[in-house]
Amino acid sequence: MQAKSPFKFLDSYTKEDFEIFFGRDNEIEEVYTKIFQSELLLIFGASGTGKSSLIHCGLANKFQDPDWLPVNVRRGLNINDSVIKHLDGLTLTKVIKKDKEDFKTYTIRLIQSIYLDYFKPIYFIFDQFEELFIFGDRKEWMQFIEIIKELLDADLPVKFIFVIRGEYLEFLSEFEDTIPDFFNNRIRIERMTRTNALQCIEGPCKAYNINLDADFSENLLHKLSPEKAEIELTYLQVFLDRIFKIATHDNNQESIVFTNDILERTGKIGDVLSEFLEEQIEEISDSDKALTILKAFVTAEGTKRQISVNEANDFANTIGADIPLNETELIIQELVKRRILKDKDEVGRYELRHDSLAERIYLKITQYEKELIEIRKFIDYAYEEYLKREFYLNESDLAYILPYEDRLNLKEEVQGFLVESKKIVRRKKRSRKQLYFIVSVILVLLLSSLGLLIFSMKQTTKVKRLAEVAQEESEEAINQTQIADEQRMIAEKNANQAQNLAIIAKEQRVNAEMQRNQAIIAQKEADQQREIAMEEKAKAEKAFEAVRINSEELLRQKAIADLERQKAEKLRLLSLAQSLGAKSLQIQDPQQKALLALQGYYFNKENNGYPYQADIYSGLYKAKSNLIPYGYLSVDNQILQARDILAYENIIYTANSDGSIMSLSLAGNKLTSSSFTHTGQLLHCMAISKKGESMVVGSAYGVIHLYDLKSKEKKREIEAHQGSIWTLQFIGDNKGLVSSGDDKNTKYWDLENNNNKLLFSTESVVNSIAIHPDGKLLAAGLNSGEVFTYILEDLISSLNERDENSYLEISDLTFSPVNKLTFNHKGDLLAIGVENGNIVFWDVEEGAAIELLSGHTAMITDLQFSKDDRFILTSSMD
Repeated sequence: MQAKSPFKFLDSYTKEDFEIFFGRDNEIEEVYTKIFQSELLLIFGASGTGKSSLIHCGLANKFQDPDWLPVNVRRGLNINDSVIKHLDGLTLTKVIKKDKEDFKTYTIRLIQSIYLDYFKPIYFIFDQFEELFIFGDRKEWMQFIEIIKELLDADLPVKFIFVIRGEYLEFLSEFEDTIPDFFNNRIRIERMTRTNALQCIEGPCKAYNINLDADFSENLLHKLSPEKAEIELTYLQVFLDRIFKIATHDNNQESIVFTNDILERTGKIGDVLSEFLEEQIEEISDSDKALTILKAFVTAEGTKRQISVNEANDFANTIGADIPLNETELIIQELVKRRILKDKDEVGRYELRHDSLAERIYLKITQYEKELIEIRKFIDYAYEEYLKREFYLNESDLAYILPYEDRLNLKEEVQGFLVESKKIVRRKKRSRKQLYFIVSVILVLLLSSLGLLIFSMKQTTKVKRLAEVAQEESEEAINQTQIADEQRMIAEKNANQAQNLAIIAKEQRVNAEMQRNQAIIAQKEADQQREIAMEEKAKAEKAFEAVRINSEELLRQKAIADLERQKAEKLRLLSLAQSLGAKSLQIQDPQQKALLALQGYYFNKENNGYPYQADIYSGLYKAKSNLIPYGYLSVDNQILQARDILAYENIIYTANSDGSIMSLSLAGNKLTSSSFTHTGQLLHCMAISKKGESMVVGSAYGVIHLYDLKSKEKKREIEAHQGSIWTLQFIGDNKGLVSSGDDKNTKYWDLENNNNKLLFSTESVVNSIAIHPDGKLLAAGLNSGEVFTYILEDLISSLNERDENSYLEISDLTFSPVNKLTFNHKGDLLAIGVENGNIVFWDVEEGAAIELLSGHTAMITDLQFSKDDRFILTSSMD
C-alpha cells in the first residue's frame, strides 16, 4: 500500500492540515490582524496563490473554537439562496419565515437565532467570489449587495471575508457605490517567494520523515521558475506530489528519499499536468465520453465552473455526444475518484479541482465545439427572452443557426420554439411579397393621376388670372364709393357725440344719488354684523376656556398613564433581570453562564434595582466562580482578568487578560497598583529570576517578553512557540530559560548567547514545569495526566529520546490533567496539583506516591511550600 502523501496536489489545505502548511506565516498574521480592524475584509490575488488555503487552514487555526463560527458560502445556483441555505443548516432553533417577510429581515432573524444558539461571532467566508460575476446576473448582484449593507447597518455580531481573483476586482465597484468603505480593508496575496517556497518543500518532508538530496529544494525551484523570483504554488504542489509517487515506488525500504535523479525524470510542469490528465482519462473505460464530460466543467474563458450532473449531460448533448444521464453520473463519479473533480457540494454541483486543469482541458475543446457551445448559448438566451416577452427568432437569427442545426440536441420545448420561429418568418416573407405587389399597383395609379392633375392645374391658372384682372377693376370702383361714405359718417358721428354727452351727465347724477342711499343702508348692516360678531366672540372665548380646562385634565391623565407605564416597564425589566440571573445558575457552560449573569446585572443596574438582589448576586458569583481557568483582579475601581500572579520582595506582579502587567505594593493597610507595562497581547504565564533582576511573560501568540525589573524596560521579544505559551521557568544562574506551549514542544533558551534548543516533544500539552532546587532535575506535568522527569544537563547537552524510566505515571491516582508542579526546598518531595482538585506528594528518591490530599473540589492553580517545608499553601478554582 502506498504511503500517504504530505502534499495536497490540486486540493486546498484545511484546518486539519496545519502540521504540513508552511510558507505563509506573515500572511496569516496579517489576515488575523486585519479581520479585527473592520467588519469587511477583501482578500485578492492571482489564481493559484493559495488564497483558499490561507483562510481555511492558516486563519482557521488562529482561532479557538469558541472565538468564531465560520460560514463558508459558495455561489451555487444563486448566492442569496446559498446564504439562506447555509444559515438554515446551522440553526439549532428552527426559524420560520413569516408571511410577506422580505429576504433581508428573514436573514437578520436567522443570524440572531444562530448567535443565541452558539454565542460565537459569525464569520461569512465567500470563497471564489468571482463566480457571482461570471455566472450571476445584475439582479442577483444588487440583491446580495443590499443584504450585506443591511447586515452591516443592523449591528450584528458578523464579519465578512471575500476571497476573489484579482482580475475581477473591477466588478466590485458596484459594492463601493452602496458600501463606500468596501475597499478600505484589503490584502493582496502575492505569489510565493523562493524563501517561503523552500519551507513548503522542507517543512512537510521533515514532518513525514522524508530525506532530501543536497540542493534538491533549490534545484526543484529552479526547474519550476528558472528566471522569476516568485513560485507558482499550484505547480509546486503538483510537482511534489508527482515526485512523492515516484520516490515511494523506487524505495522499497521504509525511508523515502527525494533525489535529484527523480527530479530530472519528472519532466516539465506542463508535461506533469498533461501527463496526469492523460493518464487518468485513458484509464477510464470510455475515455472519449469522459473527455466530453470534462469539457462541460470549463467556461468560455478557460476557467473552472460549478455544474450539476444534468447540466453536464446537456453540454455533452449540445456538442453532439449522445450520452445517457445515468452514464454521465457514473463518469463524473469516476472523475471524482481520480482527483480531477471535487465531490459535489450541498446543492449537488461538481467542479474541477483547480483552474490549472481547466486550462489544459480548454486546449482540448475544438473550434467547432466552441461554435456549437456559442450557438447553444444563443438559442438558450433567445428562448428565455421568448418566455419573458414572447420574442421569436428573426430571419438573420435562423440563418446564423442553420449550419449547426443538425448537430444541436435541443429539448422538446426549445425545438418547438425554433419551429414556431421558422413559421413566423415564412409568414412574414409571404406578407412582404403581397405588400410589394400592392405598392407597385398604387404607384402606377398615382403617377397617372399626377399627370392629369398637372394639366388641370395649368388651365385653372389661366382662368384665375382673368378673374383677378376683373376683380382689381371692381375693387377700385368700390374704394371711391367707400371714401364718400366715410366723409358722411364722420359728420353724423360728431352730432351724435354731443347728444350722448348730455345723456351721460344725466345718468351720472342719478347713479350718484343711488350710491349715497346704498352707503347708508350698508352702514346700518355693518353695525348689525359687528354686534353679532361681538356676541359670537364671547361665545367662542367661553368655549375655548372649556376646551383648555378639558385639555389640561387630559394631559394630566396622560402623564399619570405614562408614569404607570414606565413603572410597569421598569418592573418588567427588573423581573427579566432576575430571570436572567436565575437562568444563569442552571446553565453549565461557563461562558454562556457569565453572559446571562452579566446581562441580568446590567438590566438591574440600568433600572435602579436593588444591587444585591438574590438571584442576580448569586448568578454573578457563580459565573465568576466557574470561569475556567482564571479569576478576576479588582484594583483601583478596575476589574481585570489576572492570568498569572507572582510575588517578589513585597511586590505582587500580575499578568492580565488585557495584555498589561501590573505591580501591586502594600503601603500601610492599602494595596496600591501601578502599570508596569502593556504588551498588547493576551498573557498566560510569567516568571521572575531568583535574584529579581529579570521578568519574563508568555503570551497567547507564542511570544516571550523579557523585561529588566529595575528599569522596567523591555530587553527583547522571542517568538518561541506556535500557539499559547503555558509555562516558563528560569534555570541555573538565571541566564537560561525553559518554556512550553500549545505546539507540545519544550525548549531551552540561552539568554546570554541568544540561542535555543528543543529539549523534548510530548503527545500532550505541558501545563507546568518545576526545576529541582539543585538545578539538575526537570519535572513536566502534562494535560494527559502524566508527569515526566529528566536530567536537565543531559537534555541541554544532547537531544536524547525519553526512555521508560525517565518519567512517572500518576493517572492511576488522579484520572485528571496535571496543572501545577512544585519541589520543596529540600528537594526530596514533589507536589503535584491536578484538575480534579487532588494533590499528590511524590517521593523523589523512592520514586513513589506517599500521600494524596483531596481537600479541593476544582482545578489546582498554585502550590507553595513554606521555607522550612513544614507547610504547603494551595489555591484552587473552588
